[in-house]
Amino acid sequence: DDGRQVGGFVKEFDNIAFLTVKGSGHMVPSDKPIAAFAMFTRFINKQPY
Repeated sequence: DDGRQVGGFVKEFDNIAFLTVKGSGHMVPSDKPIAAFAMFTRFINKQPY
């Protein structure tokens, strides 16, 4: 166990990804700012989710 927790889920289809952030509504940056930052950082740097 590395102490990490599931923050959400990803479904990928061809060249599009659908991310669900647990505990968030439609305004992820307001509801879960740390998760939103991680999501956008990975997207900008072309890293896997």
